[in-house]
Amino acid sequence: MNDSDLLAEKFIYRYSNLEYMRNHEQYKIFENITGNSTNLFLKGGDIIATKPLVSGRHEVDTEELIKFYRDNGYNDFFMDIGANIGLTTCLAGYGFNKNFCYEPNPQLFRILQTNVEITF
Repeated sequence: MNDSDLLAEKFIYRYSNLEYMRNHEQYKIFENITGNSTNLFLKGGDIIATKPLVSGRHEVDTEELIKFYRDNGYNDFFMDIGANIGLTTCLAGYGFNKNFCYEPNPQLFRILQTNVEITF
């Protein structure tokens, strides 16, 4: 036996019933609150992510304006410049013949790319 095996034998973790019940209750509350959530990658605790996590919407007035124009013949393309992680594009960009998103921040772009791929 090496030192790692001996150390592993000494490891004990107890997950009390009370702790389990408390966590389980918190998980159930979270599931209820986020039942209408979007299927996008969002940062929990981020103020911008609150509405999409809870209601599945982002900027409702902007989304509705985009949908109004789309439904009235302006559906050739949708362009989102400074797209961030793609909330507007992913929540209001469907129904357009083409979608174009631009985000100069490389870290945000990777999340945007993923969100667009799972949405369209």
